[in-house]
Amino acid sequence: MSGAAEGNAMPHDFLSGGGPDADAVMAYGPQGAVSRASFRSDVVHLVALLEQQFPQRRHILNVCADRYRFMVGFAASLAS
Repeated sequence: MSGAAEGNAMPHDFLSGGGPDADAVMAYGPQGAVSRASFRSDVVHLVALLEQQFPQRRHILNVCADRYRFMVGFAASLAS
């Protein structure tokens, strides 16, 4: 499986790092507003964890306590 952990490449433009909109609010998490750069960082981190702990996975069950964490898990599953 290819994923974001390899060279931090993300498949979608809205997750691309840097640029003038990197500090734009992407979502709201338990601690408040989350920038695009922070969201991307959370997704890249989760992809790396998933690929390290479950390298042969074929399915992901996303059970999260809040909407932000669900979105990070969803984006990570798409990116991996």
